[in-house]
Amino acid sequence: MDDEVPRRTYLTTLLTTGLTAGVAGCNTSSDSSSPEATSSSTERTTTTRTTETTDTETTTTTESGPAWEPRTPPDTLPPADVVGVTHVNGQYHFSEDDYLNAGAKRLKEVGTDVIKIWFKRMGAKYPYNSDWQSEYQSMVEVAKTPYVREVFERDFSTYVLLAHSYHDGPWVSFRDGLTEADLTELENRFEALTRHLLETYDGTEKTFVLQNWEGDNLVQKDRDQPLSSDAADRFRRWLTARQTGVERARNQIDSDVTVLHAAEVNYVLDAKNSGTPRVINEVVPETDVDLVSYSAWELGDQLAGHGWAPGHNGEEQFDEAETIVTETLEYIDSNAPEADGYVAGSLTERQSNVYLGEFGSPFQQRGDERAMQIIRPVLENSLDWGVRWAIFWQLYCNEKTVEGTVEENNDVRGFYLIRPDGTRAPSYDYLSSVLERDEQY
Repeated sequence: MDDEVPRRTYLTTLLTTGLTAGVAGCNTSSDSSSPEATSSSTERTTTTRTTETTDTETTTTTESGPAWEPRTPPDTLPPADVVGVTHVNGQYHFSEDDYLNAGAKRLKEVGTDVIKIWFKRMGAKYPYNSDWQSEYQSMVEVAKTPYVREVFERDFSTYVLLAHSYHDGPWVSFRDGLTEADLTELENRFEALTRHLLETYDGTEKTFVLQNWEGDNLVQKDRDQPLSSDAADRFRRWLTARQTGVERARNQIDSDVTVLHAAEVNYVLDAKNSGTPRVINEVVPETDVDLVSYSAWELGDQLAGHGWAPGHNGEEQFDEAETIVTETLEYIDSNAPEADGYVAGSLTERQSNVYLGEFGSPFQQRGDERAMQIIRPVLENSLDWGVRWAIFWQLYCNEKTVEGTVEENNDVRGFYLIRPDGTRAPSYDYLSSVLERDEQY
């Protein structure tokens, strides 16, 4: 739920480890330069390859199969390691600290150890009290900025990053085609970022999840139409290249940091109900992504009877919430790749490698009671079902209803924990209570 592509038009109108050759818009800069193929993670052969780990340094790495050993999964996880919040592009602020870290501080006050941030257009997404460069040549450069270093050193267990390989530049260029050079560069960029995270934060046991923005909105211009076979093929290769880069780095580096790659989907209901071609049924099953993220706006609005999304009848269905949420997540899970030994090490016995990448409701637009009526059943039933994470959208609202400066609560649609006047929305107290529960997942 962001404004890189005209934002949620339909709202306003009411993985088996293996290295596979794989995708992104072409750019002259890259995080790394290593076009040669890497041996499968399941092979114990030894190869030597040269990898550019930063923009100026080149090192030679010798591989002998994957550097990681199968992780021991956690027995259980507390709510703070499962329920998280996004912080991006809020249209107001309350602190003199840089905006990225000011928000991170507030989320620790809420009680979560899981934060989701954008790793793209940082100056636009985190503008207040900050001095970002106008452009960065790589995701590693973004990770090395003082603001990002500070937030990564904070006491969060998990960082979910909206990572698209470029700081600015091509967002959906793969719609028009992909060359082998594009794919190789994308692999290299994700290998470099993964390498940086594994090496820099080794010893912290942190988890980083690299994901795309809503795949069904991202992959083709006319998002109301079924996914075309050409678009599905391009998106599959794009996701595969990202996964290949991530796997290549983590197969080489022994670290207690976990770096995972997720594909996010946002149209699931019509795929589940009528077989409509979407990313979840046409792309995801043909990849080896580690995780599948569900941007679940259609799910909450199905319960409320808002008929903007294809695949449901537009009638209020709160009394069927448990069944609807469970069946939808089961459908996603049935299409998700099986978690390999690396991924399974992050999942408790009751958890899937499926998570809610976004859920919420606009308080100012719907009213407090109605918004909470949507939010509660989506979160509660998803937690009961076994999502790995459930990430609320978001700390401060990113959508204005006025031109100019936000001054009043009604100046935004209401996707928030904290209103523009500084008061707590019902979502704040509710999430805090969930995070304080004496319960394990």
